[in-house]
Amino acid sequence: MVCTLLALTSGAFAQDFTMTFSNVSIEAGKTADLKVTFESNVTIAGWQMFLYLPEGIEIVYDDDEEEYAITLSELHKKKHACAVQTTKDGAKMLVMTAGTETVEMKANSGDLCTITLKAADTFSGSATVDVKKIRISDKAAKSYSQDDTSFTITAGGADGISSISAADNNAPVYNLAGQKVNNAQKGVYIQNGKKVVMK
Repeated sequence: MVCTLLALTSGAFAQDFTMTFSNVSIEAGKTADLKVTFESNVTIAGWQMFLYLPEGIEIVYDDDEEEYAITLSELHKKKHACAVQTTKDGAKMLVMTAGTETVEMKANSGDLCTITLKAADTFSGSATVDVKKIRISDKAAKSYSQDDTSFTITAGGADGISSISAADNNAPVYNLAGQKVNNAQKGVYIQNGKKVVMK
């Protein structure tokens, strides 16, 4: 694993891939899934990301299994595993490798992984989660980086509808008939493919 980690932290850095992180709506005291997808011009043999989770949000940890609740997609091979470490600055560093071997993923785009998050009983409002040091490496140990990105975690209800304001996201807003709305008033709308309530 050390060889792969070194490959992920040095080398060529070009925007030859993109990881995308879903926004998450989560009830206080409950769990919700963060979906990570990717598209790459190179075949991936390893990847890493640093998640800067806000206070009150954690990656679920199974004490019995002694592992974090991170499910690698079917595009990974059996030898692939994801390790999690906490960095000095509090980030959760996720690294996927095949140990000492170099094993490529089965495809260059699709679902990457699902990370199950848990909100503290006191979690409310919304928070932006920064994702930094996003890297992949190919079979030749050449590494590539992506610009830092972020996603939003919002305290939401059981109905799956979360509250946002227009200032939180600049994505286009549509009414329930699919028509673009320039000045959204109070009501239910579609933004980023999800139902949202404008208050």
